[in-house]
Amino acid sequence: MTAIGIDLGTNNSRIAYNTSGPNEIPSFELLLNDQTGKSTTPTLVSFTDDSILIGEEARKVYADKPENAIYGIKPMLGRRYYEIEKLFRNCPFKISYDSDGWPIVEITQNGKVEMYSPEEMMSFIFGELNNMVTSRAGKEKSCVITVPAKSTSSQRAAMKRVAEISGFNVLKVITEPVAATVYALHQVPFQNGKILVCYFGASTLDICVIEVENKKSFTVKSIAGDSSLGGSEIDRFIMEEMMDRFTEQHPDLDPSKSPRSLALLR
Repeated sequence: MTAIGIDLGTNNSRIAYNTSGPNEIPSFELLLNDQTGKSTTPTLVSFTDDSILIGEEARKVYADKPENAIYGIKPMLGRRYYEIEKLFRNCPFKISYDSDGWPIVEITQNGKVEMYSPEEMMSFIFGELNNMVTSRAGKEKSCVITVPAKSTSSQRAAMKRVAEISGFNVLKVITEPVAATVYALHQVPFQNGKILVCYFGASTLDICVIEVENKKSFTVKSIAGDSSLGGSEIDRFIMEEMMDRFTEQHPDLDPSKSPRSLALLR
C-alpha cells in the first residue's frame, strides 16, 4: 500500500488509499474498520469508569453519560479557548481552559475529575486509525492529512504533531478543498478553465478557485473559508431554537442544565 490519505473530520474520520498501479489511472478505496465493517470512524471519545472507548464503540454509549463523551475535538486543536467558546455553548461535556488560555476538557472517571488537552483527546482518535492501518498495511504509516482552508500554522502543527506521536509519518498537510479537487480531477473529465470548489464540513465552510490546465493539472488561484461555520453550527442554531421554544412553554424546566437533554437534542 502506498501513502494513505486521512480525512480527520469533526464528526467522522476516514482513511483512503490508492489501489492503482504506477501507470494506471488513480483509483481510490476507503479503508474499512475491521471491527465495525464501516468506512467511517466517529471522531468521538467516551469515558466509562473502567475504559476509554473510541469511534463506533464510543457512539454506542454516548447517551448513557454524555458529559463524558467528547466530540468536536478537531476545532479545538491549536486554538485558544476564547476562539472556540461559542462553538461549544450548550454542549453536554465541560470544557474550560488552563493558565495559558488553552482549552481543556474535564471528565469524571471513577469519581475523580480528569483533565485532557485537545491534543490528548485527538491522540485517541489517531490511535484508532493507526490500528486500522496496521491491520491492512502493516508498517506502512506514511500519510497525507487534510485540514480546513483557513487553518493557522498553530492548528496545522498541532494536527501534524499528534499524528506523528501516534505513529504516522506525515508527508504533507493539505487543505480540504484542494484535496477534494485532486480527487475529482482523477474521477471526472474537466475542461481547461476556472472552477469554484466548495467544501462544506461539520465545522467549516471552505471554497477555492482553481484553474485547470491540460485537463489534469491545476493551480489554486484563491482560497477562503470560515472555520466557525459548518454543519455542526447549523445543528446548534436549530437546537438552541428548540430549547428556546421549549422553555417558553415550560418556564420551570431548563434543558441546558441537563447533559442528557442536550445530548438528545443534538
